[in-house]
Amino acid sequence: MIRILSAAMLGFACGLCPAASPAELGGYRFEPEADLGGTRLQLNGAGIRYKAIFKVYAAGLYTQSRLATPEAVYGDTGAKRMHVVMLREVDSGGFGKMLMQGMEANLPRDQLKHCIPGIVQLGEVFSAKKRMVAGETYTLEFRPGSGTTVKVNGQVMAQTKDAMLFTCLMYNYLGKRPVDDSLKPALLGQPPKDEFEVAPG
Repeated sequence: MIRILSAAMLGFACGLCPAASPAELGGYRFEPEADLGGTRLQLNGAGIRYKAIFKVYAAGLYTQSRLATPEAVYGDTGAKRMHVVMLREVDSGGFGKMLMQGMEANLPRDQLKHCIPGIVQLGEVFSAKKRMVAGETYTLEFRPGSGTTVKVNGQVMAQTKDAMLFTCLMYNYLGKRPVDDSLKPALLGQPPKDEFEVAPG
C-alpha cells in the first residue's frame, strides 16, 4: 500500500507538471527537452517501474507533440524516444524476456506477427548484455525515414528500418495489461487512477 501511495503521489505531481518541466525520478533527472537528429522533442511523461515494493527503473517518453492517450502514441508518426535508467541490478536476459512477454500480452494478434523480427532483435541485444546495473541506460529512438535505433548506455546496439519496433514496445507500457499500472499514466503525463487511495488504519 505504501508503494501505491508513493507512486500515486509522484504520478499525480508529474501529471500536473507542464510538458516543459524536468522530472526527478530515482535520483535521475529527465530533461524537459531532447534533440534527436536535429528534431526537438519534449518530455511527454516519466515514471518509475516497480516490482512489488522495489524500484526497477525510471522511464521517460519524449515526443514532438503532447500525446495524452495510448492511441495517440501508437498512431504518432513523428520522432520519439523512450529512455530507461536502471535503478537496481537486473538480469538483462530476463529484462529482454519481460519486454517480449509484455508485447505479446498487449499487441493485437494481427499486429504481433509484424513485430516478431524486431522483438527477436531486441531480445538478442539484452541476451548479449547479460546484466544491467543501477545507472545503466537503455534507449529506443524512432526517426521517420530512418527507422528504430536501440542503444545501451548510449552505444548503438541495433538499428532497423522497421518503423513498427518502437510502437510494439509502447504497447508493453501503454497497453491494456501494462508492465506497471502506475507507470502507464505517468508516461502519458496523467495522474494514476488510484491517486486518492488511502491505506486503512
